[in-house]
Amino acid sequence: MPLWVQRFSLTFALAIFLSAPLGAEEPREAFLDGLIQRGYFDPAMWYIERLEQSPTTPTEMKATLPYRKATAQLEVSRAQRNPATRKDLLDQADANFAAFVKAQPNHDKMIDARMQRGAIMLERAKLEELLADREKEEAAKKPFLAEANKQYDSARKVYQDAIKQIRDALGAIPKTLDPKNDAAKIELRNELRSAYVRAHLLAATSLYEKAKVTTDAKNQKEVLTTAAKEFDEVFGKYRQFLSGLYARLYQAECELALGDAKKAVTTIQNDLMILGDQPADIRLLKLKSVKLLTKCWLQDPPKYEQIVKVTGEWYDAQQLRISEDRDPEWIELKLMLAQAYQGVAPKLENKGDKAEALKRAVKLAVEAGKYPNPYQKDALALRTELQGADAALAADDKPPETFQEANEAGRAAMQEIQAQNFVLTKLKEQFAAAKKPAEKEDLKEQIKTAETGLAKSRDAANRYFKMALGKADVDVPSDELNVIRYNLAFLDFQKKDYYRTMVQSSFVARRYPTSASAKACAKLALASALLIYQDSPSEKKDFEVVQVQKIVNFIADQWAGEPESNDALATLVGFEVTQGQVAAAEKTLAKIPADAPARSEAELKLGQTIWANYLRGMNARRQATADGDASAAPSEADLNTLKEKSQKILADGVAKFAGKSADYSYVIAALSLAQIYTDIGEPEKAFPLLEKKEIGLLKLVEANSDAVSRPGLSELVYKAAVRAYISALPNVKSQADTDALMAKAQEAMSQLKSLVGDDAAGQKRLIAVYISLARDLQTQLENAEPAQKKALSSGFEAFLNRVAESSNDPLVLNWVGETFYGLGASMKEDPSAAADANEFFTKAIAIYQRVLKEGASANPQLLLQVKVRLAAARAGLGEFEPALETYVDVLRENPMMVNVQVDAAKMLYDWGIATDEARKFGEAIQGVEPNDKKQNIIWGWGRIQFILTKYAAKDANQPTYREVFFEARYNMALARYQFATRQTTDDAKQKFTAMAEKDILSTEFAYPDMGGDAWRPRFDALLKKIQAALRKPAVGLQKQDSADS
Repeated sequence: MPLWVQRFSLTFALAIFLSAPLGAEEPREAFLDGLIQRGYFDPAMWYIERLEQSPTTPTEMKATLPYRKATAQLEVSRAQRNPATRKDLLDQADANFAAFVKAQPNHDKMIDARMQRGAIMLERAKLEELLADREKEEAAKKPFLAEANKQYDSARKVYQDAIKQIRDALGAIPKTLDPKNDAAKIELRNELRSAYVRAHLLAATSLYEKAKVTTDAKNQKEVLTTAAKEFDEVFGKYRQFLSGLYARLYQAECELALGDAKKAVTTIQNDLMILGDQPADIRLLKLKSVKLLTKCWLQDPPKYEQIVKVTGEWYDAQQLRISEDRDPEWIELKLMLAQAYQGVAPKLENKGDKAEALKRAVKLAVEAGKYPNPYQKDALALRTELQGADAALAADDKPPETFQEANEAGRAAMQEIQAQNFVLTKLKEQFAAAKKPAEKEDLKEQIKTAETGLAKSRDAANRYFKMALGKADVDVPSDELNVIRYNLAFLDFQKKDYYRTMVQSSFVARRYPTSASAKACAKLALASALLIYQDSPSEKKDFEVVQVQKIVNFIADQWAGEPESNDALATLVGFEVTQGQVAAAEKTLAKIPADAPARSEAELKLGQTIWANYLRGMNARRQATADGDASAAPSEADLNTLKEKSQKILADGVAKFAGKSADYSYVIAALSLAQIYTDIGEPEKAFPLLEKKEIGLLKLVEANSDAVSRPGLSELVYKAAVRAYISALPNVKSQADTDALMAKAQEAMSQLKSLVGDDAAGQKRLIAVYISLARDLQTQLENAEPAQKKALSSGFEAFLNRVAESSNDPLVLNWVGETFYGLGASMKEDPSAAADANEFFTKAIAIYQRVLKEGASANPQLLLQVKVRLAAARAGLGEFEPALETYVDVLRENPMMVNVQVDAAKMLYDWGIATDEARKFGEAIQGVEPNDKKQNIIWGWGRIQFILTKYAAKDANQPTYREVFFEARYNMALARYQFATRQTTDDAKQKFTAMAEKDILSTEFAYPDMGGDAWRPRFDALLKKIQAALRKPAVGLQKQDSADS
């Protein structure tokens, strides 16, 4: 952002903040830090000058102003193009850092200030390089390059001295610190450790940069070789730090500079390309790595095919933010990728592929040359070379000359957009339904043409509406102008430019709240704010949250009592619920009138969320108890409060529908409440919700009501009915009542089956439904009170026995077996119920063997599933050898079945627990049974987590695989710990226990959220055990900021 823009954008904020005398109560620290953190360095210097001059500035803060001012000056210098001004800013920054170091030799920021002086020397060196580049004659360049060389040497010495200073500072900090009493020291220690690694990196970087300005080839090679070696050492020691990863990147740069592109490619692919694409700092490193890899492949002879395959696929998978369109890093990548597409096109035999490659090259070249940047000239030159491949050039129509003409042209374009959207939707529906390849290909071309036309129409509408605003005079009504502004905001919304949409639409809503467009603009602003929040890569989203709250509060105040106000408040309830702010959501819900239609859905979201939190809490408590640290889980009192609160909210929501026709909100509320009643051991209360005349859920399904017309909803109703009926079996007194309930449950099962077709897709869907029902019953039993478990499992068993006796349907029998297995797994956790668990496992095995014996004509997928569950049931009984044989048999043919790999790894761990054999824990990590390629058929936790690393980031859009990744990381550390406890010597125990600790700490470094609430407490409890075994303070994981949770 240009400095004048920064200054202008903060004019009002600074004016308000500085208009009153500076008082001690004002949040100076937060405001100044906010300016610097957000990159507003020019305004920050302005504010610092005011603080320096103010007599009310606290002495402690005034002492740090030279440091803060120097930081801002250094950053401003980097954006300064004028060499003289840049040099002056660097000199001022150096003087301020020097003054701070001299005046505050014991300050926490002293070491950082010294390192920043090293950064100033690097900047001075770059400035000298810039001046050398401006000279045409080599002789004229030499003095500048010599000075640059000198500055790089000085910077390297600064960083080498800093390494020693930081080492001494770290040594002065006690090794054992109390998290409660020594929080500041712990924070300082963490900062120093990070700075220590960074100093190593920068010392090597100074040497590498020096090599670039070394003109003697022999000397340059020696310097590059030394730099590469130092980078390798930094990576080897500190790969868990971001600086360590950057060392690997710079090592590859050195290797490329030394002429060994092949070695550089190997370095990048082995250690950097395996990284995920999030969070933001890792994404930037990945971008730099991809760029360097591409540069290596562009070396003569260029490997265009490799670039298109690897770089092209990676680039296509990225979702660039608007700001990144102007980022030189991304622009350079686009340019190189455009060159690759241009280079690969002549090698393609298929005419269509060749045309597509050229089109991609044109598009990337245009994007790279769109804005001023260091690569614009090259991008424009490439664009000229590709001129013949651009088929999108067309003469513009005669532009409108008046406001009326421009407005009408814009409206016509909007109508065209509406028509094109309709056509595009229909074409996509036809494409999804098409069976023949030729038909699909034809529709694909039609969709492509329609999308191109849609994009042109949007551009035209945007152009005409902006033209209309420019031609408007004082006679044009403001309402008409606001309609245009709304359309422009909507077009920006469709382009996913949500910031611009929010600003434009908010302007209309706030400035013209009585206009016809105000409410529509307010809704658009709120939708944009929600999407900005959703798309923000930042871990802390305070700014985005405030925008949502401000817009909702404006709507609620401006149109209080109107549907728009209630809808906005309901939206805020959902927003707060997703953030985990249940208490805030309850307060917001209270603002919505009880009879408002919007309240029902808001109650539903809140009630379901509180119930989901209860279920998660129950699971966390169960896991924490098993892990030996129940204190880390929610208390029983807290869980009971959640249970009662969710029940009341949903019951109130259902009660509102007395005498009314059912709709979707009612169905979901009633269904949720029925499930809750079943889960808490009161299934009879669910019966009216299921059976009540006219609005009973089963009655609605039987009547094909629109209220249950959404896909999958009828299945959920029948699943809830089965669970309720068989859960009530222990409560009935007579055989007649037992038979009646069993008949109802069997009828619901029959109806559930009838909902899906008899084709392969229907069978697959039914398998999934039955398995989910079995797991629901298992979870219900796990969450039941101890006194209820025996009776509940007996009821389940009686029903399952009857179903097994009366059916030969392999799908039904598989469900019976799956449910028996689930009962065994849930009872196995209780040592006193071991005999019951074994009985259930035995019954499951018998049912599974029956399916395999009689199921020759069954679905192959079902038979495979049954084999897997048979192995699990045998493992549950402790029959590990046959279980292993089955897992190997299945995975030899289907190695990528991750769920089976997980089950097999769990079996190996359980084997180790059962036999107290250390080797089994090692196998649980490393896998067993090598195939012909000497790769283990059963992967073990180590390979499972490696395979799923790409799904570990929060925004990886594969939550299931992300969950398994953290499950694997946890179990890998757990197995390592168990392996360590079974070693015979103390040295061996300590060695492998330390490795288990490293497993967890490296996970925490890469993914601070540790998989979220489901896994973080378990990692924490295990780490405390490990630390205690290592004779360290059992402090567990680092405390996580609430905003990062």
